[in-house]
Amino acid sequence: MLSNDPLHGKTLKIILTELKHHFDWEQLGSMIKINCFISYPGINSSLKFLHKPL
Repeated sequence: MLSNDPLHGKTLKIILTELKHHFDWEQLGSMIKINCFISYPGINSSLKFLHKPL
């Protein structure tokens, strides 16, 4: 059975990498107001922040 979910099978790292290639960190920071896109942008810092439990 195939999933209709476009994110099916994609890791957070892959999603962030695709976002980075489509937008730059400045654009991401202006659209999504979180420090990992504004202060210290990067895949590793974003992964660390986004994996934190709420």
